[in-house]
Amino acid sequence: MNKKRISLNNSLVKKDDRTSDGNLLPETRERILKSIKEHLEYAGRANISEIARMVGLSRQTTKNLINEILAEWHQDIQDQTLVQARWVEFILKDIDENPETFDKDKIAVVNLKSSLLNKLNALQKLALKENSTTVSLYLIKKEAPKELPDSKPP
Repeated sequence: MNKKRISLNNSLVKKDDRTSDGNLLPETRERILKSIKEHLEYAGRANISEIARMVGLSRQTTKNLINEILAEWHQDIQDQTLVQARWVEFILKDIDENPETFDKDKIAVVNLKSSLLNKLNALQKLALKENSTTVSLYLIKKEAPKELPDSKPP
């Protein structure tokens, strides 16, 4: 999807696309979320001001929608990592059990996929690095006892 297409699809949010309190209707919100996802996947970057102009929403609303997408993708990344780990396990098992099936072409494909997965994982790790402190603090708070321990020694 290119900028022109997203701009033509959603450049104006009509009055009919909003509820009486000014919020987006659920179907409009989903349509815009889908367009933003497609744009992010196509562009590979998130310029909030640019996207806000393209979809015809405020920067804050656009930022909130992008944050929602990123939270969803964060979970997807965790799921993908598990799948990738299983793939590596399968390849290692296949090498041990059927080394004769690994010709030059298969080795080249495995090397290419492995290299791309390494780059993908490095980018994901870099992207998630900013949130790791927040996530860790949340986990610590979640697992902390609900009450402070008694100040008197036992």
